[in-house]
Amino acid sequence: MAHEIGSHNGQHTFAHVGEAAWHKLGVQLTGNETPEEWLAAAGMNRTIIKEDIVTVSGKRVVGKKATRYEDGNDVLGIVSEHYRPFQKIEAVKFLENLVGTGELKLNTMGALRKGETVWILAEAPNDIIVKGDAYKKFILITNRHDGMGSFRG
Repeated sequence: MAHEIGSHNGQHTFAHVGEAAWHKLGVQLTGNETPEEWLAAAGMNRTIIKEDIVTVSGKRVVGKKATRYEDGNDVLGIVSEHYRPFQKIEAVKFLENLVGTGELKLNTMGALRKGETVWILAEAPNDIIVKGDAYKKFILITNRHDGMGSFRG
C-alpha cells in the first residue's frame, strides 16, 4: 500500500474532484458539496479525543495523553496533556476564513494510515497572471494527531 491512504469501515479516507488520482481510490465529488459533505465522503467526519494513559500496574502516566478517534480504539499517538486536537471541520473553517466564505473550492482531502495525518487541498479564487499566463492558486493544510507534528497551512 504505497499510497498509505487510510480506511475506515471499508471506505478509503480520500475524496477529490476531477480526474481520479493514480491510485484510483476514494470518492469523486462535483466540487459543489458543503465542507460537512466533503468530510463525510472522505470518511473524515470523525472526532479526535484524548484519554489518559494507564500502565499495566494501573498507574496513570502524568502529563501525557493518548489520541484516538472517538469511534475507534487505535491509538494515533502520545501527546502532552496541553495538546488540543484541531478537528478537521475546524481546518476547513480556517481555510474558509482565510480565503472568504463561499470563495474556496475544495479539491482534495484525505487521511493517511490510521488517520494520524490529514490534509486538505483547496483552490483559492483569482488566478495569478505571470507574463500573460494564468496560474491557479492552491492552499494546502496538513495536521497531525499523533504528536509528531502540528497544524500547517
